[in-house]
Parts: sequence; structure tokens; C-alpha cells
Amino acid sequence: MNHEHYLPRKQSWGLCDLYVIINLMNDNDAYVIAGSDILPFVTDWAAVLIAGGGESRGLLDHALDDSDYSYGGYFMMGNIGSRATSPTATDAELLLFAVLSVFQMSDFPGVDPKRWEGVEAHLDYAFKYFREIGEKEAARRLREDVVRRSLREDPPIWREMKQSRSRNPAREASHDQDMATIDQRSLRAAQLLDPEGDFDSELRAFFQL
Repeated sequence: MNHEHYLPRKQSWGLCDLYVIINLMNDNDAYVIAGSDILPFVTDWAAVLIAGGGESRGLLDHALDDSDYSYGGYFMMGNIGSRATSPTATDAELLLFAVLSVFQMSDFPGVDPKRWEGVEAHLDYAFKYFREIGEKEAARRLREDVVRRSLREDPPIWREMKQSRSRNPAREASHDQDMATIDQRSLRAAQLLDPEGDFDSELRAFFQL
């Protein structure tokens, strides 16, 4: 979604009106992933964010005020991650999640870390990076991330909460279920990208490193 194809617009994130005309990019093949053309979905999804919608918009304020690109990336991920987590998530939602996820996991290669360039530019960078690494490699990284999460210790605040209150099996079970759902999101996206990927063999290889 090359921002060079967009008409000029007025933008100040809530301080004035935002006028955007989204044009289809010339390189439509860039949005064909795992045999699915997700350009119509991405265009509609991005239009909502550009027009001032979406969740956690305060992250964009941080991206601009703190000159920290990562906040903008978290905003983008936050607005697809929850949708992709749903058991009824569409292929387009899971595939866009995959594109943005591997880009974020790699610390946003190619961007200026001190300058947030906007929704369209972020998508440009993310899809370009995804094309560079390929679908199978993206799937491998998503599966590997599931393994790493399973080995990761609970964050300090969660450990402190568990230690400071009486044991609550229901709450802990709910937390475990949430984590399992997040893992399933990554595995479902990886399955779309690489249906023949062998998670078990990759898991064994990971522990042999």
C-alpha cells in the first residue's frame, strides 16, 4: 500500500479533520498471500485507522510525542491481534496478523526508529519485509514464537500478583486459556502460510540448539 499513491491529506490525529482517499496499489500481487488476495480487507481495515478509528489511539500520541516508532507498531498490532485471536477469525485477519507480527518481532527493519510515518507507510514496510523473508520463513518464525512464549517466565507483575493474593485456580486457568488462545492464533496463521510445516520437528530442533 505505497503511500506515494495516496492523495495529499490533512492530518494531526484529532486536532483537525482527516481526509484520506485510499487508492488500490499498483502492485496488487504484494497482497496475495497464501493464495488469498487480502488487499480489499487491508484497505478497509486501514481506512478505519486512518480516519481516526481503532483501539488504543493513545499509542499514536506516544509515537509522535516521544519520537518512538514502536508505539505506532503496537497500535497497528493491537488493532489486528484481537481480531485474529477470535476462533472465527477470517483468513484475511490471520494473514494480516502474520505480516504485522513477523515485522514487529524483527524490530521493524527498514524504519527510522525515531519517526512514525503513519499507517500506510507501516503497511508498506511490513509487506515489503514479509515478501523478503517469504511465507515459509514467516510461518517458521510464528511457530518458533509459540515455543519461546511457552518457555518464557511470567512477567514480574504477574508473579507478584500470584504471590500477593490467595491462590485463585479459576483466574489462573483463565490466564492459561488466554495464552493458549494467543498461541493458537499464531499456529493458525502459520498453518495458512505453510500447511506442510512440521511443528513437532521444529520443536525438537529448537531444543537441540
